[in-house]
Amino acid sequence: MGHLKLPLIVFAVIATLSALVSRWSGLGFWVTVGILSAAWLINGVVAVVEDDVPGGFNNPDGTSTPRYVVVLKWVGRGFIGIAIAGCVALAGLIVRDHM
Repeated sequence: MGHLKLPLIVFAVIATLSALVSRWSGLGFWVTVGILSAAWLINGVVAVVEDDVPGGFNNPDGTSTPRYVVVLKWVGRGFIGIAIAGCVALAGLIVRDHM
């Protein structure tokens, strides 16, 4: 039972917060459970990546950067490039429609 304490505590916190958010926001309980669970997981991934980047807690001198951090950096750059291209295309469409 000792190895289940932390997951049960996390589930209890998410369930309690979901009930409160659901009541105040009008969203369904299971929708808020999904949103809060996703936020919890994303926060954990961001914390791990932040610790592994050069200068982070696990990699203070930048000599042992894990491969997944390098891949995530390039994926992030790709998303930024796609977002910029989308903004430029959208701006072009807006300008074309107003001329």
